[in-house]
Amino acid sequence: MLPCLHEPSPPLYPTRPEPISSAVETTPYGNEEDMPAAFDALLAGGYVLVEGLYSNGLSMLYAIQAHLRQKHPGQSFPEQRAYRTEFRQLSNLVLLQVHDHQLLVNKAPQIGWLEKLYPETEDFLLSFPQIQGLEQRLAMVPKRRQHPRDQKQGASVLRGVFSHAV
Repeated sequence: MLPCLHEPSPPLYPTRPEPISSAVETTPYGNEEDMPAAFDALLAGGYVLVEGLYSNGLSMLYAIQAHLRQKHPGQSFPEQRAYRTEFRQLSNLVLLQVHDHQLLVNKAPQIGWLEKLYPETEDFLLSFPQIQGLEQRLAMVPKRRQHPRDQKQGASVLRGVFSHAV
């Protein structure tokens, strides 16, 4: 018998966004009336907690982009680098609350990675871009293809398997 030429690979550990404590001070942003106060807090370096709808977070990111386009209107490399750097800093201050491995906003995507990456923590905050990154990684996982007969309404995979065994 030949010896194995390959050493066992070290175990893989996923890189996960570091959770932020729910006790951190935040400015709530749930509707358009909250926008001026939330945006001022964001520009001062404070955290903004998205409430209500998931799309409120997208609105906040859009407001950041509009502000930075006025602040950095040039298209040169240094100006665009400054734009991207500041966008990254500001957008990572926009937070979503996670409770019991679910996002606490309406119409939010279901992210199964939260339970797998944070089994020991049930109540925490993550930045909006980090949530978007987890959502994209979940979308990249290939789905199992179904046989056409199993796609019918009410058909189960087991019924298809056992019908041939009789």
